[in-house]
Amino acid sequence: SGPEAGASQGHRHLQAIPLDTLRSYRPSLLPSPSSSHIVPIDALIEPYLVSLPPSFSSSSFHVPSLPFRHKLSLLPPSPTSDQLHALYLHLLKQIGVLDTGGGGGGREGGRDVGYGDVDKAYNLVMTGKWLMAVPRSQGSYVGVDVNGMCFLGCLLSKDKETTEEIKLVKPFNVLRGVAGPAGA
Repeated sequence: SGPEAGASQGHRHLQAIPLDTLRSYRPSLLPSPSSSHIVPIDALIEPYLVSLPPSFSSSSFHVPSLPFRHKLSLLPPSPTSDQLHALYLHLLKQIGVLDTGGGGGGREGGRDVGYGDVDKAYNLVMTGKWLMAVPRSQGSYVGVDVNGMCFLGCLLSKDKETTEEIKLVKPFNVLRGVAGPAGA
């Protein structure tokens, strides 16, 4: 959503990346097919999810092992488009990029709240288990371009110099640099 969100396009867009494509591009990028981790960041998210009590029912939460600003929601089994839209709006409100003016249910002033109501930058990433929203303050950090894929644990580098900068600064510092520190 916008240049501060690392947008490669001049408009909001969705990128659907099949896991097999990621695996064929860089086999070591993803855990083995037998792993319960869908994307690399799951290595930090899954242990937290497993630690939650069975009665856990929060609609959004922060994963303590992720050091950048974010909110995450678990997806219901076979979510409907209405359920996904409601989670999307809830997460945007939680990270401070959408103000519904106190109206609930994704409606404001008798109308549906939609994309035009969001003017702050953010990334939204989703797996088959969860949806995560990340507020953004800038599109890059120390010369490293950051897009939504980075918040799945897939920092991509365009050249050797950028790779060396990521190694020097550390990947989580790059993510924190564009999203802000956790708890901020």
